[in-house]
Amino acid sequence: MFRRILHFCMLAALLCMVSVSCTKEEKVELELSATEVEVVMPKAFFNVTSNRAWTLSQSGDYTFSVSPTSGMAGTTAVNISYTPNTTGKERSSTLTITADGQTKNVSVFQPALEFSLSPEVLEFEAAESTKSIIVTTNAAWNIDGITVPDWIKSISAKNPAGNGEIVITVKENTSRISANTWLLRVNYAGSLSKTVEIMQSAAYNAPPTKPSGLVPENNATSISVMPDFSWTGSTDADGDEISYYVYLSQDGTNWKRFSAGKATSVALPNSYGILEPNTTYYYKVVADDAHNKGITESDINKFTTSEKDAYADGDFKLYMESKKSNPVVLIFTGDGYMAEDHKYRGAFDTDTDEAIEAFFDIEPYRSYKEYFTVYKLAAYSPERGLSNKSTNSIKNTKFGLLWDGGNSTGINCPNDGAAVFEWCKKIPGVSDASLADMAIGIVINADVYAGTCLSFSNGKSIAMIPYLRTGSNMTKFGNVVRHEMGGHGFGRLSDEYVNYQSEMPESKKENTALWQDFGYGLNISLYPAMSDSPWAHFAGLSDYSHVGMYEGGHYYAKGVWRPEVISCMEDNRNYYNSPSRFYIVKRILEISREVDPIKKDDSDQVKAQKMKILMDKFLAKDVEKTDKNSSNTKSGWGGVPYDFVPLGSPVLIIE
Repeated sequence: MFRRILHFCMLAALLCMVSVSCTKEEKVELELSATEVEVVMPKAFFNVTSNRAWTLSQSGDYTFSVSPTSGMAGTTAVNISYTPNTTGKERSSTLTITADGQTKNVSVFQPALEFSLSPEVLEFEAAESTKSIIVTTNAAWNIDGITVPDWIKSISAKNPAGNGEIVITVKENTSRISANTWLLRVNYAGSLSKTVEIMQSAAYNAPPTKPSGLVPENNATSISVMPDFSWTGSTDADGDEISYYVYLSQDGTNWKRFSAGKATSVALPNSYGILEPNTTYYYKVVADDAHNKGITESDINKFTTSEKDAYADGDFKLYMESKKSNPVVLIFTGDGYMAEDHKYRGAFDTDTDEAIEAFFDIEPYRSYKEYFTVYKLAAYSPERGLSNKSTNSIKNTKFGLLWDGGNSTGINCPNDGAAVFEWCKKIPGVSDASLADMAIGIVINADVYAGTCLSFSNGKSIAMIPYLRTGSNMTKFGNVVRHEMGGHGFGRLSDEYVNYQSEMPESKKENTALWQDFGYGLNISLYPAMSDSPWAHFAGLSDYSHVGMYEGGHYYAKGVWRPEVISCMEDNRNYYNSPSRFYIVKRILEISREVDPIKKDDSDQVKAQKMKILMDKFLAKDVEKTDKNSSNTKSGWGGVPYDFVPLGSPVLIIE
């Protein structure tokens, strides 16, 4: 009985203990410090407070980096990491915290990135002053760490964690010439940046006075299509040097500008060519002192041009025209002549006219003038003159001719004259084929004694002749024209100079024989007997007893012979020896097709017949049947003056 009572008591006590324990168990507690978190500052977080262990899960259109994602009972800070939002739209996510079956949510969102700077161009006057740039943003930012220019006195950033400002102070700009400019770069959101242009005006400058006295005068008529402009110069209160610009227009609205430099007059530049004839133009002159706001415009004048009175670049003029059905064509062009030199009766016109007259002022060209058609072809050069290799003085000219200079009279033509030949094709009928029967003369706008001819195996030639305005008897411009273009270029004659007191080397003889096969250099002989010479057909002619065999020529004193004592090819005198005249006439008659050319495959009999026909025609018209070599003309070797300077050797090109 006692045992039963004891067991009952123990059981009652146990039930009582269980009942007490159940009534004391705590309920689940879960609290969050925020239900919404905006992530814009450097840090974002919220606290989880719970009496139970908890876990965190995430859902939504963007996943943020969250730490930690679980925790024990107590208070725990949950940190949210993020990258800058540069997508242009808001990011959002829902964080769900669960503790022993109880859940609570936190909405996390990140707005689209905002960043702007105002103004985007910050302008300062010349005086020292302070201005601000307003920064509007939801991101952290900083001023780029580049070197600040000296003219900025100070620069500082306020509140670089969000909306803020940049304060800039500039020093006084005392320069009347230069404004100050600098790009300020502001970095934000890690790797992005924007710039603000900082500008400071130059100091005050007194502009020049207005140009006046413009010529052509307002409403002027009959003005050249290649006009000259002039005006009364401006003054400047600050004493600054003044440059001038001319503005030209056909409608008074759309202007083209060209510079006059410091001068108060200027010709129409090369690039303009010539103006339209009988056309109204407007123009004004602008004075510029190259300082701040230092530009002053003249009044606008207008003028009307005349009929065409100048060559455009590439224009040609027929100087004379042959009535022959197959005329011999000569082309005279220029190098080193600027646009303004191409007015009718200007420098190009008068210089080429003189060259043409000089070409025909010698026999046999004088007597055969009717066989020739002659053109003048304009060629604008940006600069006047001739490049000099010895002094490295380079001129920008149309064809880029280069004089050796120093003790040399040689002239080089780039690319074997390709540009010259192409330019000459502007004349109708001129082609690669027809060039072989022509001669080209380039008159060079340079007062020097020099000259060279490019001679091609097929007959093409380019004689380069500077316009020497002084010179002694044998070095005058006309003498050089006759030697280079009449002798080498068209006549295909060799020089008869003696530069070496030695015998011609065999290699030179072989080259000379090669060129004689092309019809070049038939005024010299490699053999001492007249019967073996290219002028054997003069033997026994009573009027030509002065034609013989004279040793020396083609640069050597021995082993080569010339037909007369002296001629144009020896010292530029106004006389071609008799065989030289014959071969010039032969070429004229062959090109004009008045005789059949002598061919290599002709029989000896046919060659003799053709030669007789040529000789009869030559003798019938030749007027130089006297000896031009009287003793009073002789002063040096073979009659050449002791102080005579030979011209450059022709450049022989096989083509």
